[in-house]
Amino acid sequence: MRKVPIFILCLLCLPLLGAATLTQSLEELPWEGKMPIHKSVGLLSDPAKGTHPTVAKSQQAFSSPYGPLWFDHYVATESRTILNRIYDPLLSSILPAKIVMGEPQSSGSQVAIPLLLEGRGESVRATVVWVEEGKRGWVITSISLL
Repeated sequence: MRKVPIFILCLLCLPLLGAATLTQSLEELPWEGKMPIHKSVGLLSDPAKGTHPTVAKSQQAFSSPYGPLWFDHYVATESRTILNRIYDPLLSSILPAKIVMGEPQSSGSQVAIPLLLEGRGESVRATVVWVEEGKRGWVITSISLL
């Protein structure tokens, strides 16, 4: 009776023996699950799963140093002035930040991503809304602090 569970365990671990790396071996295991739920941002975004392009763009934007080029690169043209006036002190004090990112939520042409930004002794909860702007791709159109 104990032989059956041991046999099943051996079958499940078989892919681990043939893999070159730990990452590859874990990817070959036959299970699926959900990412954990974070108390500030909800269900976490899975970086290994092919999610919305704004997930990678958010990671890149909020882990980059802040300055005038940050706005040119990541913020929608029509939103630059207002976002600069409102969030300049905050962004300059916290970026580059460590990011905890929730699942993106699409609504029409907009994608909202809940974030927890941690940097320089501060932490800020925010929702960032991205829109597609022609050749520039996905850009930030609004930031809401929570």
